[in-house]
This record gives sequence, structure tokens and C-alpha cells, in this order.
Amino acid sequence: MNETRIAEWPYVTKAADESPAQQTSAPSPNGELTRSPALHVVAMNPSQLGFVLGDCERCFVREVRDGVRRPGMVPEIFNLADRAQKAEFEVRDIIDLETEGIPRFRIFAQNYRVESTPIPFGDLGIAVKITGRLDALVDTEDGRRVLVDYKTAAKPVPVDRYRAQLGSYALALAWPRDGVAPIEVDSTALLVLNARHVGTRPGRLGIYGEPEWIEVERDDVAMVDLLQHAAALVAGAAQPHHKRDCAYCIYYGAVPLPERRT
Repeated sequence: MNETRIAEWPYVTKAADESPAQQTSAPSPNGELTRSPALHVVAMNPSQLGFVLGDCERCFVREVRDGVRRPGMVPEIFNLADRAQKAEFEVRDIIDLETEGIPRFRIFAQNYRVESTPIPFGDLGIAVKITGRLDALVDTEDGRRVLVDYKTAAKPVPVDRYRAQLGSYALALAWPRDGVAPIEVDSTALLVLNARHVGTRPGRLGIYGEPEWIEVERDDVAMVDLLQHAAALVAGAAQPHHKRDCAYCIYYGAVPLPERRT
């Protein structure tokens, strides 16, 4: 982690009335806490930061600020594969997928709920709270603790699209809400099932594929910059990028229908 950048964040505490506008306190030169103006706390989840923000900033603002979410579009087969994989790993002591490039590992936690302390952006008048549920934390045989996201795919995974998602999870683990111990991770990775074959066993028909372990480089400075940009969009200090061909914006009437080609 980039300790210098992160250490500049003020320490955040909840107001006594638990209201959405929470009091923040920052360390003074003599080590005591000094009161600063209340900030409005806005919750964002890693999927919004990793996918919606990168796809359409207008949709991101609509979700985070206005509570209008995009319809769920994940086919149920992928959810079934995710649950089956977690159930299989849960009963094993050591997971050895016997594949080159994939370390042997032990599950530390699965379906782990994360919630960060509110991260203040005082000049914007808001603080960002990261909330979500990650797939897994694992301990590898070489002594690393890795934040892992499970993926099922039939084509190469666009790794860059998952960098912000994994990075925000790692940030929330390192800076959790009050009363929760921080968890430092050594790296983040995708464990991908490349589902490309249908196979049979006695009495069974299933989809099979080769597992792949993809390390995803963390950049905490870039992650904080992304959070600041997201906060600026929600606060109205920055205008969302105009995406004329966004199907969701067209559906909600935010942009006009594209001209029909003849």
C-alpha cells in the first residue's frame, strides 16, 4: 500500500445521532482530535466503482446519488457456477487445482462483508464509504494473503476492468469501519474458470474448463484518485461524461434515441 498518501486521510468518527451527515475529526499537531465540518456520507460498492463508473458516468451518478440501479444482467448460470465453486472450496483444507501458475491455497474467508470507514473529501462536502461482499481471501503456500475474485468466462477476461473493483475491496479491508480489525492483503487476483467444454460423467452432464490465476496489480494512489473523481461526480463538482450510446440512459430518457440509419 502507499502509506504516505493513505496516512493523509483524516480519522473519521460517527456523529452521536447516527445521521447521514457525520462528524469528522482530524488529528491536530498536538495529537488531539479537532472537530471539522460534518460531511455527507455516500455509500459506493466495488462493482459500481469497477464497472458502472467506467462504462457510463451518468449511470453511476444515477445509481449512487439517486438510487436508480441498472437492471441485473448476469445470467443465472454464472451465479450457479460461483456458488458451486465456493461450496467445493469450503470443504477442502488445501485447494490444489493442479494447474501450472496457480498456487496451492487455503481459504481464509469467503463471501466476506466489507465496509470501510468513511473516506473524507472535505472540499466536496462528502465522504465515501465502500461497502460490498468479496468472493474470497486466501492464504497461499508461499505465505501471501490474496484477495481473490472468482470469474466464469468463455472468452479472455478484460483484467483492467476488474482493477478498480479489487482495489476498492483492498482499500476497504485496510481501512474498515469502527470496531473491525483491518486486514492487509499482499496482492489481488482473479481465479477464472474458462468454461469451454461440455463433458459427461456417469449420470452427469457438466460444463468444464481450464482454471487460470491472474494477478492484478494494485495501485492505491490511482484508486484514491478514482474515489475523488467519483465523489466529485456525486457532489456535482464534475459533470458526468456524456455517453450518447448508453442503452440505459436512452431507456431512462437521459439522452435522445440515436438517429436511425438508412
